[in-house]
Amino acid sequence: MVRKGRSCLGEKNGAAKLSDADIYAILALQGIKSRQEVAEQFRISTPHVGRIWKHQTRVHLRHS
Repeated sequence: MVRKGRSCLGEKNGAAKLSDADIYAILALQGIKSRQEVAEQFRISTPHVGRIWKHQTRVHLRHS
């Protein structure tokens, strides 16, 4: 399914709490704010922020 483009990745998934724009905003805050501050701002867990910063989640997005 994934290879044929029929899966719901990222914000297309009904259970997603963050939009792709949120992911880019979180990436932009790396080195500016702490993980805890970013987690509180977006109401997600601190480890989730770390996974976003390490590019271990939302790998379909082009991280700059």
